[in-house]
This record gives sequence, C-alpha cells and structure tokens, in this order.
Amino acid sequence: MTSWMSDNSLGMAILLVGLGLIWLGRRAWRFRQQRIQAHELALLRASWGQPIERARDFGGIQSLLLMREPDTAQHLDDQTWEDLDVDGLLAHLDRTQTSPGEFELYRMLRKPVIREGLLRDRDERIGLFVSDSLLRESVRLKLSHLGRTEFLDGLFELLWGDLPPRNPFTPVYFVLSCGLPLLAGVAALLAHQGLPWVTFAFLSMGTLYMANLTIHYRTRRILASKIRSIRYLSRLVAVGGKLGEAPLSGLEAMQEELRTTAHATRKIPLATVALVPERGGAYELFEILQEYISILVLIEVRAFYKILEEIRQHRQELRRLFDTLGQLDAMQAIASFRHGLETYSKPRFVTDATVFDLEEFTHPLVHAAVPNSLRLAGKSCLITGSNMAGKSTLLRAIGANVLLAQTICTCTARSYRASFFQLISSVTTADNLHEGKSLYFTEAERLLQMVRWPAGETPLLCLVDELLEGTNSTERIAASEEILAYLAKKQAIVIAITHEVTLAEKLREAYETYHFSHRVSGDGLIFDYRLRPGAATTTNAIHLLELLEYPQEIVDNARQKAQKGSRRSEEFPE
Repeated sequence: MTSWMSDNSLGMAILLVGLGLIWLGRRAWRFRQQRIQAHELALLRASWGQPIERARDFGGIQSLLLMREPDTAQHLDDQTWEDLDVDGLLAHLDRTQTSPGEFELYRMLRKPVIREGLLRDRDERIGLFVSDSLLRESVRLKLSHLGRTEFLDGLFELLWGDLPPRNPFTPVYFVLSCGLPLLAGVAALLAHQGLPWVTFAFLSMGTLYMANLTIHYRTRRILASKIRSIRYLSRLVAVGGKLGEAPLSGLEAMQEELRTTAHATRKIPLATVALVPERGGAYELFEILQEYISILVLIEVRAFYKILEEIRQHRQELRRLFDTLGQLDAMQAIASFRHGLETYSKPRFVTDATVFDLEEFTHPLVHAAVPNSLRLAGKSCLITGSNMAGKSTLLRAIGANVLLAQTICTCTARSYRASFFQLISSVTTADNLHEGKSLYFTEAERLLQMVRWPAGETPLLCLVDELLEGTNSTERIAASEEILAYLAKKQAIVIAITHEVTLAEKLREAYETYHFSHRVSGDGLIFDYRLRPGAATTTNAIHLLELLEYPQEIVDNARQKAQKGSRRSEEFPE
C-alpha cells in the first residue's frame, strides 16, 4: 500500500513539474512575443512622419501596372511623370509597409482622379490614420508582418498572368503517395506467410521511390519560380484575415471585404505549410528531412497543385484582397506624409468654372522653399524672369500640387481651390538621338499633343518651359505666339515660362504676366524667389558670365551689343 502511494505521489509530482514547465514555457514565449511586438511598435512610432530611405524599382511597378491595366488613357503620361520628377516625389511620399501598398501608391499617382466622391472617400480613410493612433498602430503592425517581396512580378503572374495548365495526373499522385505504406503492408503480409518479402520490398519500394523522386524534381522546376510568390501570397491571406477580425473603427467596409476574401482563400496558407522551405540556417537538417519525406509521399507536389487550383478558383477574391490591403497600406503612408509636413491643405474643387487658385504653395521636395501664390480665372499665364530665379521650380511645384490634390488630397499649400484638370507638361525635352530628332522637333511634337488634345468635360492644364528652343528667335517668337494663342482658345489653362518678354505684350488679352527678379550685390546675384505681377524688367545672362570670370573683353562687348539691340527694338517695334 505504501509502495503504491509512493509511486502515485511520484507520478503526481512528475505531472505537476511537467505542467509547471509547460506553463513557464508558455509564459516565456508570451513574454518574448510581447518584447518583439514592443520593439516593432517602437520602430513604427519612430518612423511615423519620416521618409524611408530604401531602393525602389518604379520602372518594374510601371510594367506590372501596364500588365494589369493595358488601357493607359486615364494614366498620367510618361513625359509629364518625368517632367515633374514623380519618381522622386513618390520615393519621398512612400512610407508603405508592404509591396501591395507600394504598388497601390504608385497606381494612385499614375491615375489622377476627376471625381470628387472618390477623393472624398479616400480622404476620410486617410484622416482616420491621422487622428486615431490605436487604429494606425494596429494596422501598421499587422502590415509589417506581411512586409515586402522581391518577387512581386511572380505574384502578379499568379493573380493576373497565365497560370500553368491543370495537371491531368494529380489523381495518380494521390495513389502514388499511398504506395509506400501499401507496399510496406504487403511486404509484412508476405513475411508473415513465410514468403520471400525482402526482394519484393526492395524492388517495389525502390521503383516507387525513383518514380516519386522524378515527379518531385520535375514539379520543382515549375515550382522554383513561383514558390516565393506563393509563400508571400499565403502571408497576404493570413494578414488579411487578421486585419479583418481586428477592431478597426471606421474601416468596417474594408474589413468586411478582407474577411470575405480571406475566408474564401483560407486553404492556401494551410497548403503552403507543406511546401519545403529553402535550406539554410539552424533548421537546415530538419528541412532536408522534410524534403525526403515529401519525396516519399509527394506532399509538396500535391500541395503545389492544390494551391494552383485554389488560386484558379478564387482569383477574383485574391485580387480584391491584394487591392484592399494595398489601399490600407497606402492610406497610412499618406497619413504619415501629412504628419511630416509643416503646412498642408486639402483641395477644394470647382466644377462650374475653370479656376486655378493656389495660395502660398511650395514644392514638397524643396527644403525651406519660399511660398508663392497664383490666381487665374478665365486666363492663362506667362512667367518671365532671370536665370536661376526659380521659374522651372515653380512650374514643377504647380504640377506636383495639382497631382497630389487629385490623387492623395494633400497639397503643400496654405489653400488650394481649382478645377479638376487633365495634366500635361513640356519641361524637360531634349534631343532624341535614338530617333534622330532635334530638340526643336521633339518639343514641337510634344506641343502638338497639347494642341490636338481632345476637348472634354475636364479642362487641360498645360505646363510649358521655354517654347520651341533650338530654332532662331524670330520664328520661335512667331510660332510660340500662335501656339499659345491657340491653346488659350481651348478649354485649357496654360502656364508657360519664357524669356521672350515681347510675348507678354502680344498675348495680353489671353495671358496674365508674372515674373521673378533679382538684385546685384557685391557677392553676386541675390534672388528672393518671389512671384510678382507684370513682366520682368531685368536680365542676368551677361552678369552671370562676369560672375563665372569670363574674360572682361567678352563681357564688355556682349553688354554693349545687348544695349544696342535693346535700343533698336525700342526704335523699330514690331
């Protein structure tokens, strides 16, 4: 009796110690997870409102956008994108946590909106991330677990490209996966009957293993280019499900979409567990063992084709899941961008007239930029002034604010009130050596696009820097006058930079004139970068030669000839 009680007490003690160890292990695991989460939150909080420096492949994203949306009629064209340096602007704006978010942010800037309702909804969601820190941190933390993939093109192939054809042998793979235990059972039965089972087992199981080995590695050749994308897709589904169940007040419609799509595709993460991970690190031995087991019973092969079939059946849900997660990530990135700005405003759009009214706007990429204001109603605008006074930067600042207003509802201006615009520019034209086109020809082609732009409900905003450079001044002035006059008659606002002050007088009926100026001091030229009404009355081209220490003979002779030319123009006006 005593011995039984002693044994029972020992067993109870071992059980209690085991339970205690399990409890301590769970507590330690939870504590570690809490520390990891606290560290991740600290990093996310520190990065809020700050640009993120990292390598970006916007060219690759553009090709994926064209693959997904081949109709580019509503896209901002490549020339305007380059003129406004939207790559640089997007890199500064991009505070996304995920690859879908980065793609969605790029897509937003490529597709300016001309419907106020869509922008209003977008702005409301961005505002939630600005005002609600708990919501913001919950979403950002879960998105950080999804992270980025270097194989976004592979993911797009799965969701929008051509999937591998269905394999007619998948039922055979199931039979082969059951072959090993069946053959082992047969061998055991033969042994029990005293029959020669060793030769049977060796030949049959060896043949089966070689067949499975061939199938495994042939499938792996197909799988190799898709396995990382499939793993990322699996995380996409898992994170979508977690966000769908999280308490996110104000985002209920997006959460319902996440719940629906994640539930429909829930088998993908389960099947992905069976895919053999890439070897490396402390678990390499386990991964080798997992691969051998996978060959014996074709686990990975069957899982791969199961995943492909799930993708085939639920492509629409997966696409919606990708888009919804991308939108969430893009919204929080825009909110972070707003938080980092000293001054910003939300745009007000005018739909019953063609209006352009920006007050104290700056370029978002220019540090400590001097703000300027420009108000145009029923007229276009010519901007004149000295070299380096800020004319081209002003033109890009206008384009950037219009683009940001019609994409992310965030302007680097004290106030923005304007029509919706179709935005087109001609700022950075150059000789096209590949096609054998001169600067003049290239720019003339670009201006022709503006002239031929079809009339529609949405007015055109044309940004032009120095019309028709590369030809003689007489023809340049005459052609520029006619082009600008023609554009002014269209449903368009033209904001053009020119050194030809005479154009301002010729086009005064249709164009208002503004200018930048400078003053000369002992240290050289001083610019205040302020936009002022009227035409410029000073120039600095020859003075710049003097500052660059050209021979004085060149400077003096050039100045004298310029003065003579000015007097001749006054005596014999056109």
